[in-house]
Amino acid sequence: MSRKHQSSRVSRRDVLKTAGIGAAAGCVGAGRSAAADVGPDRGPEQASGMGGARSAIVAGRVVNADVVVVGGGMSGIAAAIAAARNGATTVLVQDRPMFGGNSSSEVRLHTLGADGSGAGDKTDARESGIIEELRLEESVLNPQRSYSVWDLVMYTWVKRESRIMPLLNSHCCGVTMASPDRIDAVHVSRPGTEDLFTVRGKMFIDCTGDGRLGAEAGAEYRVGREARGEFDESFAPEKADRKVLGSSILFTTRKHDQPMPFVAPDWIRRFPRCEDLPHRGHGDWSWGFWWVEFGGEMDTIKDGEKIRDELLAAALGLWDHIKNSGQHPDSENWALEWMGFVPGKRESRRFIGDYMLRQQEVQAGEVFDDGVAYGGWPIDLHPPGGISTPEPPSERYRIPLFNIPFRCLYSRNVGNLLFAGRNASTSHVAFGSTRVMATCGVMGQAAGTAAALCSRRKLSPRELGREAIADLQQQLLKDDAYIIGVDTDWTVSASEYSDVTLTSVLKMMDVAVFDAIKAAQDGTFKGGIYVGTLANGGVGIAPVKGASAELNATLEQLKNDIISGAIKVGG
Repeated sequence: MSRKHQSSRVSRRDVLKTAGIGAAAGCVGAGRSAAADVGPDRGPEQASGMGGARSAIVAGRVVNADVVVVGGGMSGIAAAIAAARNGATTVLVQDRPMFGGNSSSEVRLHTLGADGSGAGDKTDARESGIIEELRLEESVLNPQRSYSVWDLVMYTWVKRESRIMPLLNSHCCGVTMASPDRIDAVHVSRPGTEDLFTVRGKMFIDCTGDGRLGAEAGAEYRVGREARGEFDESFAPEKADRKVLGSSILFTTRKHDQPMPFVAPDWIRRFPRCEDLPHRGHGDWSWGFWWVEFGGEMDTIKDGEKIRDELLAAALGLWDHIKNSGQHPDSENWALEWMGFVPGKRESRRFIGDYMLRQQEVQAGEVFDDGVAYGGWPIDLHPPGGISTPEPPSERYRIPLFNIPFRCLYSRNVGNLLFAGRNASTSHVAFGSTRVMATCGVMGQAAGTAAALCSRRKLSPRELGREAIADLQQQLLKDDAYIIGVDTDWTVSASEYSDVTLTSVLKMMDVAVFDAIKAAQDGTFKGGIYVGTLANGGVGIAPVKGASAELNATLEQLKNDIISGAIKVGG
């Protein structure tokens, strides 16, 4: 299940190390440029294709940036905006004509997250930061809930950032490696304008979902389900396999004031009876059905065209059942309004970072010291057979909020590669929660912020995580992100007062919870209001960065004087 790209990667990288260049199928070869941002056209004679073929019309261009984000879904948008706002020149490569990925008007899946779309008792878990900015903007500009207007909101939000160079309708098709473990440039094809870009950067973020950039660079990844025994995950299958969650195609319908017939193509899949769709209610057909799912037992990348065809056959077969089986007479005046032709893909590659998030941590609501994002959508696993299986289309296990550690957002073997979204470093079971788009968005903001800090400080992501994780966390909090268990440092959030802010109070909630549990066990718990103090350990004094031994001793004495009552506090 783990792929390390050994044979082909070794030979290619040997060439890179000796020649300092790279070539990609269908892409321009990498050359050196002194251009600051966008270099001049290198001429059609330098645009090379597969097997060294030359194009007479395709021009090669060189672009330089601090951060290169490939993939313009929710994670990619958030990553690019975060990087740009933190001072990094950023290129955002997106292979579709609009941003948004599965949430765009091409696919129309809902942007779900930790709050369960506002259902149940987790409404306060709604994601903050950049993803919330987008949602709030849409709530004002798009009360009619048009997916095309949502496209425009995302497009506008990207265009507002002067440091972002967006490349729409542009495809990652290869990389040049500066060394076996460091990317120098990504090769990008934009067929509509007959351009081939060599996009050089300091830091790269793979938000493609399928992990195309990282796979090209030789980043280690997994496909499929881990065996139950590998991580001791009770929801995992007994044996490992390459099965994944399938893809879906949606449709929308509209009610008319007259009967609307539907004549089905002859290639549809037939569902003559409701019993042919077990566990799949279909009484409300206005927005299609997410459980029209297929491809989990196939290669969701290489078999993508066949999966789309099968999904179209199943979706139209379902509509034919609703319209023509005689079992849904209320559908008489309803007609198809829109039919998706781009499947919403759920799963393919998952990269391997310095850490892999697992089922037990998600279920326990783990709070990691290097947490930079959070999730809370249920562990939501689908049978790989999709609509072809009589099993229920989803098994959901409710969970608390949990942190996503920074170690899950960068490659363990490619030194300047980060990633965010459904290709993050998790087990298949944990992925059942982290895969939804709002969670992908907060991961994207974390990765983009980290990439900007790495570029500015000349650190690798691993070095940033080990040496300056608090700085990353504080910048995220300053930018309106939320991280479980991390308080705002006023020297960051109110930097104008940093020269007079010495320290602040730590909320030691673990002590309060422990004391309450212990009292309940001892039979001494009385309820009421708990006040955390320095004396009972319910609060603490935050450490002072760079403080001398003399200053720390003074602070310790002040703390002791407050505990003893020599210094009075409060009112």
